[in-house]
Parts: sequence; C-alpha cells; structure tokens
Amino acid sequence: MGPSSSEQPHSGRYHDDAASTTSEDTVTPAQSPTNAGPPSDEDGLLTSSRKPRIAQFVPVPVRRVWKAVVRWVKGPRPPRPYRIEPFFPQIQTAPIRLLDRYVPKRRHRILLLVVFYFFWLLSFASVLHKSAFASDVPGYGSPTRIGCGSRYW
Repeated sequence: MGPSSSEQPHSGRYHDDAASTTSEDTVTPAQSPTNAGPPSDEDGLLTSSRKPRIAQFVPVPVRRVWKAVVRWVKGPRPPRPYRIEPFFPQIQTAPIRLLDRYVPKRRHRILLLVVFYFFWLLSFASVLHKSAFASDVPGYGSPTRIGCGSRYW
C-alpha cells in the first residue's frame, strides 16, 4: 500500500515542511492574492540561486533551536527597560549623589579618576617594592630565592 493522496510522503527521520508541499499546495506569484515582494526569510536561511540552500542539510530540530536562540537574543518585542530596585536606596545611591553634589562636571570627574588611579598605583608599587627588596626579615634573616633544586628539609 502506498501513501494516499491525503498523506504526504515522509522520508527519513527529519521532516521539512517546505520540502513536503505538493503541487496543489504551491501558489505562484501570479496566483498570490497579495504580491508583497520577495519571499520572507523566516529561518534566515534563504540564499541566492547560485548557492545551495543550507536548510536542506540542517535537521529541523536544530533549525528550531537556532530560531529560538535568535529570537531570545533579539529580546522582547516591544523592548522593556529593566529596573533594579535597591534594598537600601539611601545607602546604595550615596556615592552617585556625592559625585553629583561635589564633582558635577565630567572634566572634574575624569580628573578625580586619574588622581584615584595615581594613588592606587603609588600604594601598590610601594607594597611591591617593600616585598621585593626586603634585605632582612627580623627573626628570620635574609630572604633567599627559591629555585627548582632548592631543599629546605
């Protein structure tokens, strides 16, 4: 028994809705009620006639997951602005309010950031210098370099 005219042939494990249409289901552009232009690229897989259509080589479940991922990455329609409500608004917004009050101009904020970086670098360099060039550790003597062949026990 072969498939009846109401059943569509199903070949293999993967089923492509676009590939399983019959000649009765196809509509030419002249028969189309609204000729709105080129066909839509719902899967993002339409290519020019010179290149092979990639969709026929990609399993349908993979295409569905890819389409869902693309839709998720694009975000909600219409876009919704997300807002985080702080637990302690007076405390958590204090640094911004202090900057707005005492350093309102962008030029001054940049200068303040440069000064902050300078003092951070100065403190880091001084700690690094003291630890790298220690000549004598009280109670332990002079530090020695530890190498691959060093034995201390």
